Amino acid sequence: MSGSVAPKKVISDFPPRLYAETEAAAKELGMSRSELMRRAMRYFLRHRQKAKLARSIEDYFARHGESERALTNEFIHADAETL
Repeated sequence: MSGSVAPKKVISDFPPRLYAETEAAAKELGMSRSELMRRAMRYFLRHRQKAKLARSIEDYFARHGESERALTNEFIHADAETL
């Protein structure tokens, strides 16, 4: 294992209904519960990062006025493609 980091085990308590839905989704998708949870966490973290960026942008415009927003809106489609 030179250069690699061993995976970390995580234990989490799920309410029965959430556990059942998780099991059903994993089965439907043909993956393990662990893989489903890893993908869900990556998705959550990616979208959380996008939300934080959006808040930072809104804060910037609140401080620097709407004149900057018009210019930014011209390029927003390019940013959306990379996030």
